[in-house]
Amino acid sequence: RRCALAIAQPTAETHAHLVRPGEVTPGIAGAEYAARRAAMASRLPRGSVALFAPAPLAYMSHDVPYPFQQAPDLHYLCGFAEPSCLLACVKRGGGDGGRSSGSGVDAPDDAEWLLFVEPSDPAQALWDGPRAGIDGARRHILPDGEVLKIGAAPTALLRILDAMDASRGDTAIRPGLLFDVDRNPQLTAALRPVLEWCKERQLRVTRAAA
Repeated sequence: RRCALAIAQPTAETHAHLVRPGEVTPGIAGAEYAARRAAMASRLPRGSVALFAPAPLAYMSHDVPYPFQQAPDLHYLCGFAEPSCLLACVKRGGGDGGRSSGSGVDAPDDAEWLLFVEPSDPAQALWDGPRAGIDGARRHILPDGEVLKIGAAPTALLRILDAMDASRGDTAIRPGLLFDVDRNPQLTAALRPVLEWCKERQLRVTRAAA
C-alpha cells in the first residue's frame, strides 16, 4: 500500500470524507476529467499546441495573497488547484505521427497532455503548505499524461514545436500555438522564448483563450 501523499488539495488518501477513491476532486472521477480532455483534444486543429494557463495570484498586501481560485478551463480539464502550473495539449499533424480514424475524425489517442508543476519543497511547505510536485501530480491529477517541472516548460515546448515543424513532411499543416497571453502575465513572460520562436518561424499564435 502506498503512503498517503499530502498535496495542496484534498485527495482520497488524505481526505477520505471528501474525496472517494478514483476521484480527483469531490464528486468528479479521474475518468471524467480524462473524457473532458479527450473531448477538448478532438476539437483542436491538427498541428497545434494548446496551453491552459492558471489564474494569477492576487495579493491583499505585500506578501498576503487572496484565496486562490483556479482558472475555469484548467480546472475543468484536470482539477489541479495550484497556481504555479501549466497544462498543455499537443495535437500533432498528419506528417508527424497524427492519426485519423479514416473518416476525418481524430483517433482517441491523437493528442498528448502535459502538466508542468512546481516541484515539491519541504522547506517551502512549512510556510505555504504542501505542493503536489511531480510525483503527486502524476499520481492524483494526470496519470495518463506527462508531468514535468514548470521551469522546464519553455524548453519542452520549444522542442515539441520544433519537432512538429521539422517532421510535417509535405503536409500543409504547420504547428500553431493557442495561448491566452493576457491571463497570467508572469507565465507569459516565462514563455517569451516560445512566443519569440513562433514569431521568427512565422507560425500562427492564436492570442485568445483556447
